[in-house]
Amino acid sequence: MNKKIYCFFFSLLFVACTNNVEEVVVSEMNESKNPDVKIVLLSEGIVTKSGEVTEKTILQFKDLETFNKTVKELSSGTKEAALAWEKELGFISLNTIFDNAMEEAATLGQSEADYKNFKAKYSESLYFPEYKDDYGAYLPVSNESLAFVLNCDGEVMIGEEIMNFVDITTYEQLQQIGQAMYDLGTDTPMLMAAGVGDYLGDQYDSGWQIEDDRKLRLKIGRRIRERQGEGPFVIALHYEISFRKKVWIGWVNYSSKTGTKTTITVANKNTYTREQIEEGHSSHDHYFLTSRECPDLYVNLGHGEFATTRVNGSATISYQGFSTPRTFNFDMLGGSHFN
Repeated sequence: MNKKIYCFFFSLLFVACTNNVEEVVVSEMNESKNPDVKIVLLSEGIVTKSGEVTEKTILQFKDLETFNKTVKELSSGTKEAALAWEKELGFISLNTIFDNAMEEAATLGQSEADYKNFKAKYSESLYFPEYKDDYGAYLPVSNESLAFVLNCDGEVMIGEEIMNFVDITTYEQLQQIGQAMYDLGTDTPMLMAAGVGDYLGDQYDSGWQIEDDRKLRLKIGRRIRERQGEGPFVIALHYEISFRKKVWIGWVNYSSKTGTKTTITVANKNTYTREQIEEGHSSHDHYFLTSRECPDLYVNLGHGEFATTRVNGSATISYQGFSTPRTFNFDMLGGSHFN
């Protein structure tokens, strides 16, 4: 889905969503190699909604600077590096809980009991909107990078304060950050060159393609990846591959594998070929081409105005949920003006 790029203003959030740590019992669980980041036992004997008694741990950062630095390093590196950091620390993050849920959803049965047991297991930590026939589980935080440092309740300690970053409580919010199965309503205006992450001009949408109990969707658009004032800025051709699995009375997101082979022609003169393989939960997002490689992705009209150019081609997607690869032909005409 249309994932947005966010600027992190943690200093503001630090004031807005804290709890006093004196209200709970805190004890250190281990000796970290990094004394500025520790895993601690937040409290004991917590009773969950399912009636189970469990312990709750949380990461404690020395200060806001350490927290910001750690999140920046984790978000700018690979997911494998972030998982290795978490494992070395001995912490089970909200991200790991979500990944486990997506792996389990891949083999989830279609009975009512299967789904309800799955939801009971993960609803303490994840968001289940059950909107229309979208019965999937979602991260309850809009910034996925934060999930590596948050505990099962979306919390983290900075200094002696507890912060809660859970900010997803409605399906509309999932739509706004591009995680939902359904799009925003057609009456919602398309963002035009307002900043990094926005789309320009026409977009391609294959719609949901269904085979048995799986479905797949491809969306392609020109997206602003970098921008500094009036320019220069970088446009990227963004691919978004979404997929779902049928369960009980709806569909769920889950972890799978896709391989994409694409041929792209820009401005009727430049042709590029790309291949991409990805594993993990939906959606699989790629930047296949940028205006650094292909300046013809847009044209300068002068006086601070620009226009998109034609982008056409085909994409063949191999998806574990389908018996054979699917080929999608697209043609996004140019001419949309922006500044």
